[in-house]
Amino acid sequence: SKPAQGSQPVSSFLTETKRDHCEYFASAATLMLRSAGIPARYVVGFSVQEYDEDEELFVVRSRHGHAWTEVWLKDRWLFFDPTPAGWFEMENGELSLGERLFDLGNTLLFLFNRWRLEEAGKESDATTAYLAAGILFAVLVWRLQRRGRRGRRLKERDEHSERGVEDGERSPFSQVVETLIANGYERPTGEPLLRWTRRHGLTDLQTLVMQHYRFRFGSGASRKEVGQSLREKIARTEFPD
Repeated sequence: SKPAQGSQPVSSFLTETKRDHCEYFASAATLMLRSAGIPARYVVGFSVQEYDEDEELFVVRSRHGHAWTEVWLKDRWLFFDPTPAGWFEMENGELSLGERLFDLGNTLLFLFNRWRLEEAGKESDATTAYLAAGILFAVLVWRLQRRGRRGRRLKERDEHSERGVEDGERSPFSQVVETLIANGYERPTGEPLLRWTRRHGLTDLQTLVMQHYRFRFGSGASRKEVGQSLREKIARTEFPD
């Protein structure tokens, strides 16, 4: 669900909607763990759960992309998935007929390619080749239609969006962190910024860290204002050598 205009997405998720995609669960869990002083990091990858009993192998599809959290405990990163169990089965149960046909086409294409490799050097069967060509054509048409729908959605979003900055814009505080690390203020991978500044006695920077978080995880016009305020505060701050 879409958070209200000007609200903070993660805060809105925790206090209002309380349901959304795995990215929200993982982001919220990571931030809460870090605020409690527990090193945590946000991780993305694939959730491998679909098993083909006929082929006796696991199947990974693009829609199996997933986000979770890793926590640093006992000198190692431990897997922690805050997304409610059963999400995979729920999403599979909501697949459209087109998506199921696309999965079938991918399976047939996989079987054909495997057969072609096994039969390399032998005379090809014309019927099988025509069948594969038909499947490839159907997949191409589906992908073109999907790309067209995605393009229209992006265009509508741009026309109606009031966002002040792009999602990919870096926080002004990121350069400060990089400079301090280069000057000897080492920071292990995954260490929360608040813990890092406290460990090095840089407590005066913790206000900037909190504003950095609001910029990174905020949205809308408020994010633009936070970014501008953060730049101004950085310009007025004296940093250690």
